[in-house]
Amino acid sequence: MKSLLFIILLFSVCTICTSQVTILVNKGRFISVAEAANSEEKINFFDRDLSDDRACTESFAAMELAGFLPEATKISKEEIKFASGGLPDKGHVFIIGSRLSNPLIKKFPDNAKLDNEQSYSIRSLIEKGRVITIIEGADRIGSLYGVYRFLEELGVKFIGLGAKGTVFPGSPAELPSELNITENPSYLTRGFYTWNDRRTDREFFLWMARNKLNYWTAQEQPV
Repeated sequence: MKSLLFIILLFSVCTICTSQVTILVNKGRFISVAEAANSEEKINFFDRDLSDDRACTESFAAMELAGFLPEATKISKEEIKFASGGLPDKGHVFIIGSRLSNPLIKKFPDNAKLDNEQSYSIRSLIEKGRVITIIEGADRIGSLYGVYRFLEELGVKFIGLGAKGTVFPGSPAELPSELNITENPSYLTRGFYTWNDRRTDREFFLWMARNKLNYWTAQEQPV
């Protein structure tokens, strides 16, 4: 009886460990992934130092992934953590970034051709009973777009603004374990060529980013 109880407890512990999710992303010089993700006002995106640019965009991508996973899968927000460095021994793993920002990606070779900074590849595999998903961008923008493309695989769609415009799968999705996706944009500029500058709120721009749109208005904005 004691042996049976021990086996049950051991199985429960292993199940908990396997359900944990680690998102590996380079937060750069910032204290946390959350700080890096919200540091756009502190960064000069026009200087030659691209490390903080990448940390900001890729950390934001990691935060987006962490925010939507509990809505689309059986993974709870308490089971998700951020880290950098090597692979953890247990639990599902997401690796986000480019070969310029996240050295761990080089440990998972891929022959996909990424044409420009908006390109990305998504690949997943089973290792030690857990799913490892690599979302690799040619650079920071591709990493962000790759996360949104992965969310599409889970059944998440951004058809409108905010929570009301976000569609989730009818039932919790399983983490895909055999993904092999490479996408290069046919058009580098996608968006709205308009002289109307009134719609400049964060919710609208977030909707654009989630749909991989990157251009809004030809009208000169006031400095």
